Amino acid sequence: TQMCVVQEGGHGLGKSLAHQRSFERSTRRAGVRLGAPHTFAWSPSPHPETPADPNYDHSSTAFRTPSLLGNTTITCTMALIELPVIQRAIAAAGFPRVIDTMAAAFQAYSADKTVVCPVQHLGPFRPSVSGDFCVKSGYVKGEPAFVVKIAGGGFAGHGSSGLMASFSQTTGELRGILLDNGWLTDVRTAAAGALCARLFSPRAVECVGVIGTGVQVRFQLRALKSVTSCRRAVVWGRRSAAAVKCADEVRAMGWEIEAVETIAEVFARCTLILTVTSATAPVVPAETTIQPGTTIIAVGSDGIGKQELAAEVTESADLIVCDSLVQCREFGELSFALANGKLHADNPKIRELGTAVGDAQLHRSGPADTRLIICDLTGIAVQDVAAANLVINHLASTKAAL
Repeated sequence: TQMCVVQEGGHGLGKSLAHQRSFERSTRRAGVRLGAPHTFAWSPSPHPETPADPNYDHSSTAFRTPSLLGNTTITCTMALIELPVIQRAIAAAGFPRVIDTMAAAFQAYSADKTVVCPVQHLGPFRPSVSGDFCVKSGYVKGEPAFVVKIAGGGFAGHGSSGLMASFSQTTGELRGILLDNGWLTDVRTAAAGALCARLFSPRAVECVGVIGTGVQVRFQLRALKSVTSCRRAVVWGRRSAAAVKCADEVRAMGWEIEAVETIAEVFARCTLILTVTSATAPVVPAETTIQPGTTIIAVGSDGIGKQELAAEVTESADLIVCDSLVQCREFGELSFALANGKLHADNPKIRELGTAVGDAQLHRSGPADTRLIICDLTGIAVQDVAAANLVINHLASTKAAL
């Protein structure tokens, strides 16, 4: 079901379009552009069930379907933005701009310039199914739009899924539906990881350690190329075959990478480490030997019950950087350290990323800086707002056809 604005006699009425294929074909044929209303003629004729149906007019932008309003003109004031268009917009922006956009979003969040609703967690849906979804929504005060995002993944044999919907803050109208299938969530998550690497990683990274083998690993390493000259990495996975496959794919991205057999080897060889798993029990145990000056960017514990680092590892950090203090107290690595009782929420070594962005004293200073820094990234709605706005604004500014 797609949505548009039905206008009759100057009045706008929200109307459901139940026939998705005809609507998508018509908008594509019309060369729909963002922000430009497009008119479609409706008449009370049977709806085409297939593209070959004679009721579908392939030569124009008009299509016919049963309508409660009879012969009605429908003006669509929103756009369906499909994944290839989204990908082209992000490619045009480039990861450095995406990273800067995320930095600004985190700063706005920490400065109380945003409204972020509590996260809704859905799933796992069955005992035998590991996948889950979350719904995140919010907006930046004074900006044009608010965004609602639903995204999920972790289903065996299936990739990510989801979409984002952007609405006007002033009119409430639907500006666009981004059919990204979870891809923008992967991008903005990777950009947040790269931002943390830019601020807190050792100045001379010789090897990047990766714990996890999923699709987000590819995004993280792609984004990381924007903030470090290092192109050497090692990867560990719970299944050796998955780690080898991951290494093969990442190697094609320009990395010199090998799969290793143990977590201990990752930490022995690397001082910048990404944990990118959906683990519900620590994959980095308390007894792990960690080199001085190490930065751990933990992105996998983005939902209730997920944990990658033993609470003792998080507690031992000299600086813990959370994307959202409120959220990380509820879930994420910090939540387990707080529950362990040895770390308190008001400890000054716990900082929020948006505040840390502008505080150079918190950034990694150089070789003499031997702090263990852990970044706890659970994912917040302002990232989705920023990602959706980046795509929509790019398309609007370039007058790109959708």
